[in-house]
Amino acid sequence: MKINPRFPNLRVVLRLQASNDYADLITDGIDLAIRGHEKLLPDSGLIQRRITEVPWHLFGPPGLAQHLGNSASPTDFDSQPGLALGWRPGSSAWSLEGLGRSTASVPYAIRMRCDDMVSLKEAAAAGLGVVALPAYVCAEDVAAGRLSRLLPDWTAGLPEISLLAHERWGNPPQVDAIAAFLRLELPNVMNKIGRS
Repeated sequence: MKINPRFPNLRVVLRLQASNDYADLITDGIDLAIRGHEKLLPDSGLIQRRITEVPWHLFGPPGLAQHLGNSASPTDFDSQPGLALGWRPGSSAWSLEGLGRSTASVPYAIRMRCDDMVSLKEAAAAGLGVVALPAYVCAEDVAAGRLSRLLPDWTAGLPEISLLAHERWGNPPQVDAIAAFLRLELPNVMNKIGRS
């Protein structure tokens, strides 16, 4: 993959770490971080560059979508079995926003909590419950008929993706090249899939 044609011999070593916990970039030796968030990130002395918004939707097995039909509303999902992102106890209600900025809080019965979006997606496809996930995570499964997007006129959040870096001058060219590549390409990938 060519990240930056100005550096054809650029050698980059990627260390991928996926976590919902906040990392200390300086202490952990991390040059760049991609962070999804709904609220402003705390002031940490890091440079934060907004990359894009990422729509989240409710997904479930195709049979559920067929059972509820095209006229389903958020109230049809009250107390449905649900799958929650994150292992810590928290809310058991989906916060939805519809056309015209209408909102709905839909309680669900937690059947599974997990930090891994792929596991949650697979559990939803297997019929264990409804899940709120980013659209790009579920796009292939929706296209293949393993999952259905539920309540198509509603979103289950529109968090931002930001790029975090050290507040310092003179980043190595590898760091600047990766940052530029991510700012350019990540919105295209997430929005092409996520808004279809």
